[in-house]
Amino acid sequence: MFVRDHMTPDLRSVRPGTHFEKAAQMLATGGLHQLPVVNDENELAGIVTNRNIRLGRAVDVSPYDQLEVAAVMTRDPLMIDEGATIEDAVVFLYEHQFGALPVVRGGKLVGIITKHDVIKVLYDR
Repeated sequence: MFVRDHMTPDLRSVRPGTHFEKAAQMLATGGLHQLPVVNDENELAGIVTNRNIRLGRAVDVSPYDQLEVAAVMTRDPLMIDEGATIEDAVVFLYEHQFGALPVVRGGKLVGIITKHDVIKVLYDR
C-alpha cells in the first residue's frame, strides 16, 4: 500500500506572499491544522500551521496588516514521496510527532496524508 493511494489529493495551499490573516482564516474556517506553502512551480516552500499562526500573532510587526505567510511559515518542511509505503508514513508521522505530511512527486506538491488516513488504512486491513 502506497501513500499515493490514501492521500488527500485536492488540498488547499497558499503562496509565500499570501496575507497572514487570510491563511489564519483558511485554517480556522476549513477545520485545517496545516497549509502547505508552494511557489509558482507548485514546489513545497514551507508549511504554515496553527502554531505558526499563534506565534505570528505574538510577533511585534509594524505594520501588522502587511505580515505575509513567508514571515511565519516553517521553511523546508519534511515531506514524503507519493511512492512511499503507508508503513513509511506511519514511522515518519510517529517519529516526528506530526499530524500530517505533505506528499510530493518530483518535488511538486500533490497531496497530504494525515494520521487519520494511515490509521484508517491499518484499521481496514
